[in-house]
This record gives sequence, structure tokens and C-alpha cells, in this order.
Amino acid sequence: MALINLGPEKSLSLSAGNAKTSFRHQKPMAEKGMIWARLGKDRRKFADITCICEDFSVSARVRAALQRDFGQDSAVIFIDRDFIAAAVFDGYNRGGTLLSETLADKLIETLAERREDIIAGKMHPGILLRDATEAAFSRRTKLAKYLAENPGGATAVLAVIKNGYWQAAKVSDSALFVIEGDGGVKRPMEDTTYLPRQVDARKAPKIIGAQLDQYIENRHRVTGTICLGSGEPDDMILSHTNGSLDKGETIILATDGVTKNLKIKIDAGSDKKKITDASGCEDLADMVRGKKGAEGISDAVHSTITARVQQRIVDVLDRTVIDKKKGAALCVSDDDSALVVISRH
Repeated sequence: MALINLGPEKSLSLSAGNAKTSFRHQKPMAEKGMIWARLGKDRRKFADITCICEDFSVSARVRAALQRDFGQDSAVIFIDRDFIAAAVFDGYNRGGTLLSETLADKLIETLAERREDIIAGKMHPGILLRDATEAAFSRRTKLAKYLAENPGGATAVLAVIKNGYWQAAKVSDSALFVIEGDGGVKRPMEDTTYLPRQVDARKAPKIIGAQLDQYIENRHRVTGTICLGSGEPDDMILSHTNGSLDKGETIILATDGVTKNLKIKIDAGSDKKKITDASGCEDLADMVRGKKGAEGISDAVHSTITARVQQRIVDVLDRTVIDKKKGAALCVSDDDSALVVISRH
């Protein structure tokens, strides 16, 4: 699915059912009242799309690591007259690029095929993710053979919003945040994939209480991801949650290129500097305070994270910066990122 760059000042209007949807930056695909876009297919350094619907605004962007020629993350937005779906995928290792791309494409196909079941409330995001994964690994795709020779995996998070409510499913450390009407931020599916080297991968401990230096050393070690494993894609571990999305509230989906560059809370007074809150919610709330709409929030997150990574590269800073007064630690990581923001207005 080719995406055409319209330029930052151009826009496009399409109809989804009776609602008109305006797009900026990228041209989406449309068919039978459904509109969708997938970022990351051409592996560019950066791509984004913003759409404004009757009740929602949606902004998606992917960015390659600043010191890498192409990215492995993908983002999907899917707009139907009765629901909105969005997802991010984070590929890792050599095979992760093709896996991330294929999962995104198969998810779009799955959403279109299961449209009536989604509207009827019969199709949970976890089922949609698993169906997309099974389709990606089917014999009709080249993915399974490729991964056998080029190991890799992916993390993911998918959200479906319908009638003012949302459901979500995630795999491993891709994250979902909710910005509430009062500006507070919560992360309802906490990342629990911190893996000390001696720990069984199926028994990942909570991050809270971990020592900061151990967490930094092991935070790239994830478990339960989408991969072939022993030849089957059934090893992925799904987490589920749901909630309401009222007017003025926002959902953010993000890969670890975003979350690992958020400040975490620590007990700065102790020698071992134990982690007290690894969610990054407080830092994210500070970033987006006063920002309106999906594009404004997305711009704020993207620009802040990019600036932090750039500063570390230019100044050759140590990975970890500790603010003892605020009890916070920033552990900068130059990684690919995918970000989707959905705001209800």
C-alpha cells in the first residue's frame, strides 16, 4: 500500500459513512466506508499522518533511530463509520523489520474482514491481534521462511474505540497511555518485561523495586513477543484492558522508542536507587500539558523525545541522567519509535 506525501500544508477530505474526515501529510486508502493508513512500509526515516473526524482527531508517526538509516517500527490507523482502530508494532533483530511490516498489513486486512463482528462487539482486540499474527505466519506469506533464516520478533499494542469506549490488547513492552480530562496520565497496562539475565523469561518480574543500574542493563530484554520461537507463533503473551474515552480525553499508543525516553521515578536517596514508578506517566503529563488535539499532543511528545536523543548524541552524554531533587532518572535510548494519538473532542 503506497502512501503519497502531500506535504505539510496540504490536506485531503474523504467520506467514511456520513462523516467527513480530513487528512494531512499522508494520503490514506479508502474502500466501502473504511479509511486506513499504514506508516513504516517504505522504511523512511520519518513519516506521519493526521486525520480529523467528526468526534475524534488521530495522529500517527514513525521515526527511525537517529543513527540508523531506516526504521523497524510500524503504525496503523483504521477509521470506520462505527469505530476507530489503531496499533503500533516494534520489530527487533534482523527479521523484525519484515515482521513489523507484515503484521501491520495483515491487521488492516483482519480489521476489514471482521468489521461486522467488531461493530457487533464480538471481536476483542486480542483476537484481532492473534488472527493477524496467524495470517502473517501462514504458508501464503514469505515471513515464516524468512524468520527461520533471519531471527526476529515484534511487540505490539492495538486499541479499538467504539461508542465512547475502548478495548486494548498488547504484547510485551509496547505501551498504552490514557490522558484524562484533568490532564492526569495513567498507564493501565504496566510494562512487566524487565528481565535480569538469570530469570526465567516466562516469569518476568515487576519493574517496581528493581535497582536502576540492573534495569538499565536489562531493559531491552523482553519476553512473550510475536515471533516464531520453536516454530509456532503461540508463545506471545497478550495483556488486555478497557475503559471509557470521554470528551477531552486521549489515548496514546507507543513503542519503546518513546517509553524508554520518559523519565522514571526512583528513590534517589538510596545507594541502590530503586525504581518507584517506571510508567513515565508524570513525565508524559508534563510534556503534553496545555496541548490540544491529537496532532498537538503528538508533536509535543515527538519533539521532546527527539530532542533528548539528539542531545545525548551531540553531547556524548552518559545514558543515565539523575535528578535527585525530583527523584527522577532519564535513561536515553536512540531507538526507532511509533506513536499514535487518538483524542476525542
